[in-house]
Amino acid sequence: MDAVIMAGGIGKRLGNDEKPLTFLCGKPLIQYSLEALLGSGNIGRIFVATSPRVKRTNEWLYDFMKCHDNVKNYTHTWRGFLFMT
Repeated sequence: MDAVIMAGGIGKRLGNDEKPLTFLCGKPLIQYSLEALLGSGNIGRIFVATSPRVKRTNEWLYDFMKCHDNVKNYTHTWRGFLFMT
């Protein structure tokens, strides 16, 4: 089974410019999601959908992917749905 994390949001209401990088107990929120999915025995691949407006999240994610081959990033520049095959 594959999983999708939507991580392209801005976190102005949270007091941060990028929601995925909002820290909670010393870790960014996106890291909690990724670690939970990686720890599951049912998930084969994890696709993280981002947008160009979360540049720091994309940079963080590329570093994270260096150690996790089954995590993939898809940065989209359009509005609408993202289809992955």
